[in-house]
Amino acid sequence: MNTGLKWLYWCPVLLVGLLLVSYGQSSYQRWKFAEGRREGVLLDYDAKIDTINPHRKEEENAVICVVQKEELNYIDEWVDYNLGIGFSDIYIYDNSDDSLLMKEWEMERNDARIHLIPYPGPKVQVSVYKDCAHRVQKLNHTWVAFIDVDEFLVLKQDENVVEFAKKYVPEGHLAINWEMFGTSSLHHYEPFPVTQRFQCIYYTERNQFTKSLIKVADLGDIDKIRSPHAFPIRNGTQRVDTDGRPARGSRHEGPRDVAVFNHYYYKSFEEYVEKRERGDVFYGAKGVKPNITAMAKAGLGLSGEPLASGYKRDDSAWQALKKLVPAYETYEQGPSAKPECSDEIPSSLAIKTTDSVALCAVHKNETFYITEWTDYHLALGFSDIYLYDNSKELWHLSEWTKRHGDPRIHYTDFEGDGMQIDAYQACAKRAIARNHTWAMFLDIDQFLSLKKHLSVLDFAMDYGKNGHIGLNWQVFGTAGRNEYEASPVTYRFQCQLLECEMNENVQSLVNLRDLDGIDKIDSPHIFPSKKGSTWDTDGNTIESQQHDGPRDVAVVNHYFYRSRQEYIEKLLRGDAMTGEKPDETMIWEAEAGNDPYTGAAMPTGDVRDNSVWETLKELIPKYANQEKKQLKDPMAC
Repeated sequence: MNTGLKWLYWCPVLLVGLLLVSYGQSSYQRWKFAEGRREGVLLDYDAKIDTINPHRKEEENAVICVVQKEELNYIDEWVDYNLGIGFSDIYIYDNSDDSLLMKEWEMERNDARIHLIPYPGPKVQVSVYKDCAHRVQKLNHTWVAFIDVDEFLVLKQDENVVEFAKKYVPEGHLAINWEMFGTSSLHHYEPFPVTQRFQCIYYTERNQFTKSLIKVADLGDIDKIRSPHAFPIRNGTQRVDTDGRPARGSRHEGPRDVAVFNHYYYKSFEEYVEKRERGDVFYGAKGVKPNITAMAKAGLGLSGEPLASGYKRDDSAWQALKKLVPAYETYEQGPSAKPECSDEIPSSLAIKTTDSVALCAVHKNETFYITEWTDYHLALGFSDIYLYDNSKELWHLSEWTKRHGDPRIHYTDFEGDGMQIDAYQACAKRAIARNHTWAMFLDIDQFLSLKKHLSVLDFAMDYGKNGHIGLNWQVFGTAGRNEYEASPVTYRFQCQLLECEMNENVQSLVNLRDLDGIDKIDSPHIFPSKKGSTWDTDGNTIESQQHDGPRDVAVVNHYFYRSRQEYIEKLLRGDAMTGEKPDETMIWEAEAGNDPYTGAAMPTGDVRDNSVWETLKELIPKYANQEKKQLKDPMAC
């Protein structure tokens, strides 16, 4: 072939090749619309295609590990968003039935930051996370998040995930709560961004689940990865929330002012059904739980509840996406069906429109006592009870709350040592947000005893309008009982201690409008006041947590000991305020029947007082049936 003919032959080939290279390295990205449901769209977006080499990283960076299963319709938006907030690399493990579709998508994206790994099989999520954890360690990545394609990290005070991680995850693991989004009353799929179509938060206990942003150097034993929520952690470090509070389990009620994971769990009705039909990468494939798919087709969620639309509008992720990737403004006209937050505000979140008294408590392995305690105080007129669970086994109280099914009782897990003040601060913040007028802070062994009022609201209206009111303890002894019995505390223990220094301690009914700063709360007894003082029911100023005040209007019955066995158990579970646990000598003293703090015998009590028990029977008549039970030992005052 002569030179001229060779040129004519190769010129078009070279031209096509140059065009393909140019297209692959251009600043355009293409949405791949599967199976004719989407039309190809070119988005002109000026994000620079980084040519990070796939070897060990030298600069601080954050990456994502994700399992993708038949989610091609959503992957572009999710990738654009996460690259936009600063993730340097995304490791996508493809668990789809047809891996060719994702391979074509990866070739079209032609982005060195995207790493596609085919990963077929059932229940792959945990094994994927183990593989990816080894990968990010080997490549010297600094931080890693293990999330799903329907989860978007929303940074509320930062624009870049690396800067965020530097502040909040200098070591250890960071727990970030889900913010669950409903269907927005949408029935069908439309080819518009998820963050644009679904903007309605719904209230659910699943909001307590967290995902983790992890300092890779502080990953523990990778072979022990069991959950997509919380991961093994290196000794000497811990998992915390953005307030620095420990968060060891999958569930944790953490702050939402710094970051959340928006979880677009349902999308539309049609898409939720498809989600159930394609199966779960953690629990298993399509045939494992066929009833879940049937429930989805009936418009029901996992627990048989109607699919939530959502009650509160939140478009923060959509606004962030448009800012990060301006080409998404092309979609501003929106889908034909507009998001509609049609659910009513849940009663547990509704703002109070009349005066009310909230009750806050830290629960620590005390589920045996919780029914009587909540029944009594709700009957006494507290509008809501907020339980902060500091137990070793969180599920006991959580399950009790579900079974009890009372919307006035609000459960929050609250792990960590010495968390009482943190819990009281959190509860005060919550009570103010819901517009409660007053709040009282009690332990599960403390019962408010009203001497002149039928309800706590009447008492608060008479004495608490102008500020905080301090009420003295009335401590009760063992009544001569050595063992636990399954009968109410207020029935079993009716012996007051008359000469007891602890009787001078006070608990406060807090006027929330007079509360002078949530961060200033540093005691379970006396609370900061804008007026500068707490008063007793005679109008005398209370200067400290110890105050010998009047007892004719109200006191706090404190069943400090219960039986000898129960007092030993109380010592063993540790102090919610300090986190301290007793040494062996203290336990020996208690087993011998002595109070380890005084060395004297555990007091039985001096004077019979059954006033709270009589009130409980009057308020809730069924409790009278307990008197038919014969207790092991007679009352010994």
